[in-house]
Amino acid sequence: MVEGKNIKGADFETRLFHRIGKRYVKAYKFEIAKLNELDNSYLV
Repeated sequence: MVEGKNIKGADFETRLFHRIGKRYVKAYKFEIAKLNELDNSYLV
């Protein structure tokens, strides 16, 4: 059951990204990278 949910979730993300466009995906990944940097600075 959990596997089905994961597959459906990934499929939803794929469709969402295709609809939004690559430009926004890049911005989204950039935001994630910034958040990761903040997390790392807290750890250090």
